[in-house]
Amino acid sequence: ESQPWEESLQDVANLKKLLLKALTLFIDAAESYSKDSCVRQSLRCRRLMKLITLQLHFLSAGQSTMLINLSRQSLTDTIMALPRFYQAAIVAEAYEFVPDWAEVLYQQVITKGDFTYLEEFKQQRPLKPSVFEEIAKKVKQHPPSDAALRNLKKLLTYCEDIYTYYRLAYDNKFYDVVNTLLKDAQTGCCLNDMLSN
Repeated sequence: ESQPWEESLQDVANLKKLLLKALTLFIDAAESYSKDSCVRQSLRCRRLMKLITLQLHFLSAGQSTMLINLSRQSLTDTIMALPRFYQAAIVAEAYEFVPDWAEVLYQQVITKGDFTYLEEFKQQRPLKPSVFEEIAKKVKQHPPSDAALRNLKKLLTYCEDIYTYYRLAYDNKFYDVVNTLLKDAQTGCCLNDMLSN
């Protein structure tokens, strides 16, 4: 029985009871699918179990954030609003949705300055040079504040691709970083070789 979220929040105890019932059914389904070697269905049930568990966690913490029965349109906004990467990942995986992670990182790291979010992201997904390039592009599209530029400068230190790190530092006029990279014994010779070609 589906009812508007606001109505469900009128009786949180009942909502939790219904979610626990759904969670139990998904646990049973995941086990049954697993026994029948239906791996994809079992994994889908497990992703939904994580989503329901996260929803229960929010309700127990007194938060009214809706994670279940989201429309495609509200997925991106919900993912952006979640304060922790693991929460965003649970929601994205449950809905088999691939968000624009560069945009999410831009909002969380550049706009809000949340480097814990970046650390969590880095533990689960590779920080490819293209992600740094996309974020730097987004910084240029919005007039950046001093804080946003400081956050971008700090973000670039996470870039393991030295040439991308150098180029983005140069493009954003972080000349102190550029000079440090060029003078460094390990990175300097590589960069000088690349730049001379």
